Amino acid sequence: DQAVKTPSLKSWVLESIFKDGMEDTDFTLVCNDGVEVPVHKVVMKGTSEFFKAMIKPGHAEGQEGVSNIDCGSEVGHGLVSFVYTGVVDASTLDKNLVEFLKVADQYDMVHLKEKVEERMLSKLNVSNMMEYVIAGNSYNAKRLKTMSQTLLRANLGELRKDNDWKKAFASQKDLLIEILDIE
Repeated sequence: DQAVKTPSLKSWVLESIFKDGMEDTDFTLVCNDGVEVPVHKVVMKGTSEFFKAMIKPGHAEGQEGVSNIDCGSEVGHGLVSFVYTGVVDASTLDKNLVEFLKVADQYDMVHLKEKVEERMLSKLNVSNMMEYVIAGNSYNAKRLKTMSQTLLRANLGELRKDNDWKKAFASQKDLLIEILDIE
């Protein structure tokens, strides 16, 4: 009878490296706004299969030691903070929840995605239910999608009060049909 153990997201070694100013980095992540975030290849390789593949010597990014990442610098810095410390500043996370979810899904960062989805579920309400159901659907966050859908179905009247709901669901017609297909 063995207990299932989830990996700790904290390493005192990585946290120390991060807090000491990230010396001897050998790879750079470039955010959409041009801000460069230095990291260590060996650390990034451990974060996901995506980064492991990207940093291989056969890939241009691995040879050049630089890669663009599809996020703003605030999220880029938060992502690196999470990789090294297991923590993202709460205000940074809360201001950028959907973007963090997108990045975590896009770069296959399972632990970050779990943390972001948990945070989004704790903040789910009528005012963000439409945004969250679309995000859950777009970025493969099944629990977020399900919970948001349930809340949305229960509050269709509130949804109709939002003048932008048609625009928001314009490219999500299948999702809208799924939401409205109440059994």
